[in-house]
Amino acid sequence: MTPGARRRDLQKAEARAESPFEKRVLERLISAGYHAESQVWIGRHRIDIVVSGDGQQVAVECDGDRYHGVDQIPADMERQAVLERAGWRFVRIRGSRFFRDPDGTTAWVLGELRRLGVGPSDTAPEASRLDERAVAFRDRVVRRAWEIMRERGWARPTVDEVARVVR
Repeated sequence: MTPGARRRDLQKAEARAESPFEKRVLERLISAGYHAESQVWIGRHRIDIVVSGDGQQVAVECDGDRYHGVDQIPADMERQAVLERAGWRFVRIRGSRFFRDPDGTTAWVLGELRRLGVGPSDTAPEASRLDERAVAFRDRVVRRAWEIMRERGWARPTVDEVARVVR
């Protein structure tokens, strides 16, 4: 990945980040050559950062006291449990740990990503092709799911579908 492409990826990801903590983590992940997206919706759940590479994805959660107080922990753990049942793997970063030792925490996160099979995009030219196939597959699944939902009356028809019927 070229420095310009890396800078564009970082600007795009940071624009969606919810906190300064997430921005710092994104900056370090992208600088290390990882593909990272912030604030990704999976169904009705949102993941702080999704890191992908080598055909794998990992959810990175940034737990800062300012944004994730003690009262938020049960809801966060419930959301994580739901997503883990759907196959997601998580790396959780405490804000207090990160700000106390950013370099050490970053090294730990990168080690966890490697352990979970996610490598930097710079070292995996095949990853983009895998990502394209994964996106195409996901699009087909989502399209078919919407068809089924509309057939069963669980979802409203789209504007295009209504226009076709009216014509």
